[in-house]
Amino acid sequence: MLLAALKLQLAALVTVAGINTDDIKSDAVKTELTKLEAAQKSASGGTGGDVNQAINAAVQAITKAAEGGDADANYAIALWSRLGVINGLDANTVLSMYDKASKGGNVPAMSELGGILLQNFPQDTDKVKQGIKLIQDAEAKDNAAARRALAQITLQGVPAAGIERDVTKALGLLEKGSAAKDGEATYNLAQAYAAGIAERQQDGTPKELLKQDEAKALEYLKKAVEQEHAPAMNDYGARMFQGDKDGKGKDPKAAIDLFTKASIKGNAAAHRLLGSIYEQGLGEQTKDIKKAAEHYMTAARGNDGVAQLWMGNVTQTGLLADSAQGKKQEELKPEDVLIAPNPSQALTFYRLAAQSGLPQAMYNVGIFYENGAVVDKDPLKAFQLVQKAATSGIPVAAFRLGSYYQQGLGVAQDIVAAAAWFERAAKAGVPQAQLVYGVMLENGSGVEPSIAAAAAMYEKAADQGNAQAMVNLAQIYERGAIGGSKNPARAWEYASLAVDASNGDAKAKEYRDTIAKGLSKAELEKATKSYEEKKAKLTAPAAPTAPAPSSGSGSSKSKKDR
Repeated sequence: MLLAALKLQLAALVTVAGINTDDIKSDAVKTELTKLEAAQKSASGGTGGDVNQAINAAVQAITKAAEGGDADANYAIALWSRLGVINGLDANTVLSMYDKASKGGNVPAMSELGGILLQNFPQDTDKVKQGIKLIQDAEAKDNAAARRALAQITLQGVPAAGIERDVTKALGLLEKGSAAKDGEATYNLAQAYAAGIAERQQDGTPKELLKQDEAKALEYLKKAVEQEHAPAMNDYGARMFQGDKDGKGKDPKAAIDLFTKASIKGNAAAHRLLGSIYEQGLGEQTKDIKKAAEHYMTAARGNDGVAQLWMGNVTQTGLLADSAQGKKQEELKPEDVLIAPNPSQALTFYRLAAQSGLPQAMYNVGIFYENGAVVDKDPLKAFQLVQKAATSGIPVAAFRLGSYYQQGLGVAQDIVAAAAWFERAAKAGVPQAQLVYGVMLENGSGVEPSIAAAAAMYEKAADQGNAQAMVNLAQIYERGAIGGSKNPARAWEYASLAVDASNGDAKAKEYRDTIAKGLSKAELEKATKSYEEKKAKLTAPAAPTAPAPSSGSGSSKSKKDR
């Protein structure tokens, strides 16, 4: 029996079932989906009910119907396999089930099978033609997803299948969908007009196929919101949260209402946005870390990578309720701890976020392998993951990668490569990288020696409170390495700053006091004044910022070659 080969991911099934019962004609399948929906509502409403039992029963019944040739049942099992809700079916079995569903008259199966053939067999002309024919047939039966897919095919053109690029026809298909209240089609129109459409000609110059039109883009975005399209709600909500460049149209309360409506529809990005709002207390919303965590968790379960990264961070360190902030460990009560530290669970969240392509998550997973925490220590895996994060622009990863090359950890030792990565991280503002790269410049390790360049690096790190960089600067001024003249007063200034930055380290104090012995009273008074000015700049609090949340689903404002 097919069920014996299936591994159920029970928690995911209810939330990502992905089947519109309006597309289901089979009484057997519709009955099981209805039971599943009722079980979910019962559980979420706190009135009891065994969701897992309902899921198992539904899968068993639908599997049996699929084996009996039920088209809708074949579609349900094939779709759940593709979504990862059910594991154990190979690709050929899934394709076979889609084919049975399609031939049995299941319209969504036609559309999805067509998309699978186009995506997985782009070099096979016969399969491409078959895929397009399936999508065309599904669109003719008024399937909204097929209509959008056909619009995209027409927008790009598939010469091998006899379909030329036709922007007007593609937009017409989306307009047809929009008129039928398909919010996704309307949203696609908003994106098209926001970005414009152009193609590159043989001489390299762009040819405009659709003029960028912000007014039309906004019109379609608002219409998509009216059609309750969740990503459109997020995008329009983000605009309202921040307002335009002059602050016009700003309405944080209305924006939060839109995010909330989108979250109720199950949109993961909306939950993440609300998490950010509650976490930081944005838009006149009271800060509430508990609500923030609830929204982030829901978004993470919905496969939102940013939320998964956030959950990884708080799961690794633990999360306290707002009322418990500042309490000592021994003072904490059970209700104060919203999330207990759990490195193993944190790694799981980081891995999920890394699979979503987040470089910071890749870096975090790499550090687990570097330290051998939860997983076995593996320098090679650590290097590979940190390298991906570094090349994707994560400054701290660039610093870590430099240290791997410097130490020969997971890679052959290469001082020149180490210096290059330290320089990259230093330019990105990582103070420890500025210190290390400064040392390499001072000593000529992997780079041409330059005391002036080293001092510049030390100064950047010192400005960020790095005590060792302050000491190194003090030593440079003390021995007159720049300009050939000693400057003990400037050396004393940085040595004094190092004492502050190191919380009164004994060796730092001793070094500062030794320099002071060589200064006259007038020199010391002048140096003290300069030191106090520098100290004020270092300790001055940064101006608070509260950026508006970004939906992460908006289109680019530049024209795209589509």
